[in-house]
Amino acid sequence: MILPLLLVFALICCLLLLQGMIARGAIYEFPFLAGAVFAGFALPQFVGLASDPFLPPGALEKTLVMASLCAAMCWAGYAISSRPWPLFRWEYDDNRLLKVSIGLSLAGCYFYYAFSQLPEDVLNSSQMTGIPVVYLFFARLLSYGFAIAVLLYARTGSRMALLVALFGSVFYLERIVIAGRRADLIEFSHYRPGDLVSSRPVHPSPDDARWADPGHAACLQYGRLSWRHDE
Repeated sequence: MILPLLLVFALICCLLLLQGMIARGAIYEFPFLAGAVFAGFALPQFVGLASDPFLPPGALEKTLVMASLCAAMCWAGYAISSRPWPLFRWEYDDNRLLKVSIGLSLAGCYFYYAFSQLPEDVLNSSQMTGIPVVYLFFARLLSYGFAIAVLLYARTGSRMALLVALFGSVFYLERIVIAGRRADLIEFSHYRPGDLVSSRPVHPSPDDARWADPGHAACLQYGRLSWRHDE
């Protein structure tokens, strides 16, 4: 039963990737990106787990069924172009977003502090579980608060948003400089000048690749070459 389910999941992944390759510009849209993640991350693991004798009976089958449904719904949800429900027609208010940013930053700060107060043997463990994982999970709220504050400052020039962003950057720098976390360095570097410019009414032109990180610059160049080839 595992092999047919595995083939179904692989087929859905291929369809997601194929529709992104056929339609012009679709490689930048959600179904193709979701298919790339499913095919590059989940599918190889499922292939390896298919020969694992220690899995509980039926565990992989249920996972494959749910993964196939998730992959299919990624395409179906994007393809349905109906209008959103009135409940979800939100108009964002900058003041409320600032309050949310402050709340998320303070909550994430607390969990970062709580995590740092755990025993040394727990912090140095290579395989964390339990309370440390919970603390790290909720500490990510600080990243969301920081991102909202950065975009709010770029949009409105609010001094309070700038203070919240500086507050969050202190924790980023602590993780980067003192703890030596490369993942935090990469994440922090993505809050680049291009994000600040793109949040304003005037957007940089595709020629302004200097505002983007290397990945965005590569995508811009690929788009140009594809356009010229089609012409």
